[in-house]
Amino acid sequence: MAIDNYRRFYAILRYMPPLYERDEQKKQLVLQYTNGRTDSLRDMTTKEYNAMCSALEREFGIRELRREKRSICLRLMQQLGKDTTDWSVVDEYCVDPRIAGKPFRELTNGELDTLARKLRAIKHRQDKKSSINQ
Repeated sequence: MAIDNYRRFYAILRYMPPLYERDEQKKQLVLQYTNGRTDSLRDMTTKEYNAMCSALEREFGIRELRREKRSICLRLMQQLGKDTTDWSVVDEYCVDPRIAGKPFRELTNGELDTLARKLRAIKHRQDKKSSINQ
């Protein structure tokens, strides 16, 4: 199966410190993970591409960062009374355009940050409303 979407690689590249100009950095990484065979993402095999992305994610802690952001959002949803043990409930809540506009699993790190801010604001309004009613 050929790679038809390089979103994963470019997302990782955004988290990496710029050692060279971005295009040159991309070429150097591709050369490294193809053992000098090519400097083009399109010419990488699926195995090479996945190995490169996995290694870079580990090196820069991207998976852990994403896991942490997802955990924060899920905890906030729990505090708002959502059943976070049921993914259909989580996705139904997130798909609302006022919340995130797409299923939870498809949210990027930046979108998870935005979602966390929205959830905190909603929680703040709920807390404020409940303290007024008491």
